[in-house]
Amino acid sequence: MAHRSDLTIVTTAITVLHELAGADLRVECLGGALRQLSQGFVGPLTEAALERRTFDRAFLGADGVTAEHGICEAELEQTRLKELMARRADHVYVLVHAEKLGHRPFRAHTPLSPGWTLVTDDSATRSSTAPFHARGLNLVVAATTSTTTDQAG
Repeated sequence: MAHRSDLTIVTTAITVLHELAGADLRVECLGGALRQLSQGFVGPLTEAALERRTFDRAFLGADGVTAEHGICEAELEQTRLKELMARRADHVYVLVHAEKLGHRPFRAHTPLSPGWTLVTDDSATRSSTAPFHARGLNLVVAATTSTTTDQAG
């Protein structure tokens, strides 16, 4: 993305800001309280900024994800932000490593909605992705060789 000049990237993550600092594109940060562990901003200021934006696409990470409970995070502030981002986006992508599929290490969740796209890596098995397909999510399995293929569950 850093080589595209027609994009606006909106983020809460310091790591994303650092990565894109020299890129020839518009980068906006949603401020708030810094959550040291994730190096991202959370809280009412971040939420207020999100409520005034719309997005073509939202890319959401996860500490874990289950078809039943959704995206799992350590704190409710994180799940609240993911809900707001998803609500304001035309397309939602949940990016999660295959080892996190079916796991919920914490008790804060953002529900998954049919039509969202779950993106995982090629170590995912059909049995680990089937519950998400059954819930109406689109599935994309990214090959470790950097090619992307669709998986139909």
